[in-house]
Amino acid sequence: MSIKEQSPDSVSIYVVYVNGQPVTSAWLTFNGNSPFAGIWGGSTIKEFRGNGYYSLLLNKRISEAKLKGVKYLIIDASDMSKPIVSKRGFEVVATTTGYTSPNS
Repeated sequence: MSIKEQSPDSVSIYVVYVNGQPVTSAWLTFNGNSPFAGIWGGSTIKEFRGNGYYSLLLNKRISEAKLKGVKYLIIDASDMSKPIVSKRGFEVVATTTGYTSPNS
């Protein structure tokens, strides 16, 4: 059972389709009545980048969080996304380092 099935109000999933093909996806997570929500997973297929789809979904997630009364948003943005999220007022407070397993 997925998180969406277990707790439908805890996650919102967004997908942009072009000619029936999903080209961008992203999600927004909530934790009950917490004043925090998380913006996650925004990515666009390489061939469709530069068309504003990532920004569209970022704006949708920010709007939804505001409508639900969320006071604070967190986002783990890649270097590619940093200019876009910075335009919306996000500030870097920490950085993470991604790792992959040699067995994956």
